[in-house]
Amino acid sequence: MGLPVNLAASTSSAAQGAAEQVRDTWAWFVDSAIAWTPALVVVALTMLILFLVRRRAVRKPRQELVLLSLLKVTVVIIAIIGVALVLPVGESDRAQLLSLLGILLSATIALASTTFVGNAMAGLMLRGMRNFRPGDWVRVGEVFGRISETGLLHTEVQDSERNLTTLPNLHLVTHPVTVVRASGTFVSSTLSLGYDVSHQEVEAGLLSAAESAGLSQAFVLIEGLGDHAITYRVSGFLEEVRLLLSARSRLNAHILEVLHGRGIEIVSPIFVNPRSLSALTQVIPKRGIGPNPETPQATEQREVDEVVFDKAAKAEAEELLTERIAEVSQAVGDADDEFERATLKAELAELEAEREGGAEDAADPTPR
Repeated sequence: MGLPVNLAASTSSAAQGAAEQVRDTWAWFVDSAIAWTPALVVVALTMLILFLVRRRAVRKPRQELVLLSLLKVTVVIIAIIGVALVLPVGESDRAQLLSLLGILLSATIALASTTFVGNAMAGLMLRGMRNFRPGDWVRVGEVFGRISETGLLHTEVQDSERNLTTLPNLHLVTHPVTVVRASGTFVSSTLSLGYDVSHQEVEAGLLSAAESAGLSQAFVLIEGLGDHAITYRVSGFLEEVRLLLSARSRLNAHILEVLHGRGIEIVSPIFVNPRSLSALTQVIPKRGIGPNPETPQATEQREVDEVVFDKAAKAEAEELLTERIAEVSQAVGDADDEFERATLKAELAELEAEREGGAEDAADPTPR
């Protein structure tokens, strides 16, 4: 009878031990879950905030994307520090962990100061200076074109061949940037003529060419007296700077037309023609061979700038639309008359719809 009693006691003791082990495991799991809950909450909130920021950035203009990018970086840094503060570790281990994070952050900033952080700081500096904006003509070294995009780390320029050049913002801060003023600029053209042509006659012809090209406040400078030729430069004021490319071409075309029409040769004094020509023969093309600035073909040259700088023009339109929305929003808040406020709200709704339509077009990857 002693054997069955001992077997039952042994079985009961094993069952109690297993139950206690299950209870201890469950208690450890519950305690661990409670201890790790703050860290998991911080991670979840961080992911939610980043998701909301990314979703909000879809329909925002470019100037607000810079602030949203900084916001995302700040949220991630704060989340890392928050997780380190709420981890279920001892005070000494937490202090060591925070010290390690500080060292890593300092090392990252030190190593990336000439690249990522440097470009980001330069981007913020350019945003604060606001010496140029999308659509403006700029020259940086050998790069000349219109600003098509401004970002936190880089600036994009569209050149006269419709190509896009990306310039790091740090490069723009450390190198001279020439910006064509939006209020207008002077368009110039240079040519050399022989001493046998009166400079008064040349100046009169160049001034006439500049005026017929649609330029105002025209003037002519004699820039140099060479061994065989005189160097002239004619300039005229252009108000619509977005047509700068076609304006230069149009000025050159009118110079050819006017000078040739007045019997002035645009040819080097040391020009040698192997043909037997009379000394009175002039090297001037017959009128009508080249394009006439007054023909419809020349009129279409105004559209060249719109085709070549399509992205820059779109960026400029978005910038102006955003500024207009800000002005109307401010006017809605300042309006005292209900009718005026309602009119401004209707205009604001139309502007918002127009901006949303532009954002949808930009998000559409289908080539146009």
